[in-house]
Amino acid sequence: MVKNNLNKSYVYHILISLFLGVFSPYFSRLLGFNELTRLALVYFLINGVYMLYLGLYTRKRGLTPFILVVLPLGFSVLATLLWQAVSTDYGFYFSGLYLILGLFTFFGDTRDDPDEDMIPIEHGFQSDDI
Repeated sequence: MVKNNLNKSYVYHILISLFLGVFSPYFSRLLGFNELTRLALVYFLINGVYMLYLGLYTRKRGLTPFILVVLPLGFSVLATLLWQAVSTDYGFYFSGLYLILGLFTFFGDTRDDPDEDMIPIEHGFQSDDI
């Protein structure tokens, strides 16, 4: 079930997603990381692992999956297009990767689905009263 109210989990994860998607490219450039380190460490490893975690957390806690688009949108629109903190050569590809990783873990773990153990019925429910 998806919870409709705005609780602390949403606020925390939206803030973390905005920080990682928007401000981490800017801060990694300020810290003097070269381009390869920014690509491998910040964009791929840290942001990618966080999106895997966020997809799993979203599924386990019943949060709306729309929270999974905050980091990719912030990364592509703000960091890549507006501020040019990320090169457009790979900025949009990383945004797509983040979205795919989040959705992969959101839809991939089906151990808690209630209909997982149900037996399919070929021709629907049939009654002997007909």
